[in-house]
Amino acid sequence: METKYSNLKTGPFFSVIIPVYNKGPHIHHSISSVLNQTFQDFEIILIDDASTDNSLEEIRKFTDPRIRILNRSEPGPGGYAARNLGIKEANAEWVALLDADDIWYPEHLGTAKGLIDDYAPSIVVLSYEIDSRPGFVADFRGLLNSHDALILMTKKDFMQTNALVARGDTLEEAGLFPAGKCKRGGDSDLWLRLILTKHTIAITPAVTSLWMSQNSDVVSNKENLSSIHPATQTVRSIINSGDYVDNAELRVLAKISNRRSLAWFIERKSAGTFSFRDLRLLYFYYLDFKSVLKVFTLFFPLNLFNFTRMVNRYYLASMRNNTEIRNGKTFAK
Repeated sequence: METKYSNLKTGPFFSVIIPVYNKGPHIHHSISSVLNQTFQDFEIILIDDASTDNSLEEIRKFTDPRIRILNRSEPGPGGYAARNLGIKEANAEWVALLDADDIWYPEHLGTAKGLIDDYAPSIVVLSYEIDSRPGFVADFRGLLNSHDALILMTKKDFMQTNALVARGDTLEEAGLFPAGKCKRGGDSDLWLRLILTKHTIAITPAVTSLWMSQNSDVVSNKENLSSIHPATQTVRSIINSGDYVDNAELRVLAKISNRRSLAWFIERKSAGTFSFRDLRLLYFYYLDFKSVLKVFTLFFPLNLFNFTRMVNRYYLASMRNNTEIRNGKTFAK
């Protein structure tokens, strides 16, 4: 079947989509990181999501003819509607996503192009850092089938906005970002739906982007935490409708939902907005021992709960630093 993407062979190889809402202090670095790519066949689509600061002024300082600026009259929570607009306006078959307060390392698009040439996937997943520490680093370079991708999603956040490249038609097939449905968690929901399209995924241990989470208003604002994670909503819809392949896929989907829900509960507990009624969202039969311990901590008084979180973060940071000292930091930038 012919789609709009069938006629994009003469356009740029990548369309880089950057939604912008009040990112004046950061947007210059993000755009510069794209312009400094070793692979240069791209366009940049910047979507100003009705910013009220100097973001648009900063954007207009760039005169590269590959840059297009789109404008929205009202900001959309999470930047999801802005991203969707950029995807629909893309002139390339391949869409690369970047947040306006994060950066790519120079080899990002070149690494993605190499994976596309070698494996002909529909989705490319690259490894990434968070605040200059490991976020996710893949174990191998090659193809990842949808079943193994679902299993990986039960353990790690291996897909991240700045570190994902996909065909535009594959993103549209998955339903794009859930604009208007949530303020946070919509990225994870789309990644799950992308995997469920059963398209081929190429993955690499090359770390090519930096997620600067401390700059993200979406992540830091606890008011963005709804009572149910968007990915949990998707899983519950699939399970309730019986729209899963077999019991093995049911088990994996339930574990994905549990992981998302527990992470959500812990943040909401820390913010003082958690309700024990939320526990009904868990698939208790599929909880592992570590998850049961997390449920147990939700019953702690708030002061004790926050103290145990602080100790756990300190312990994990110490373990991570010790590992880096022993092994050396191997992330290629």
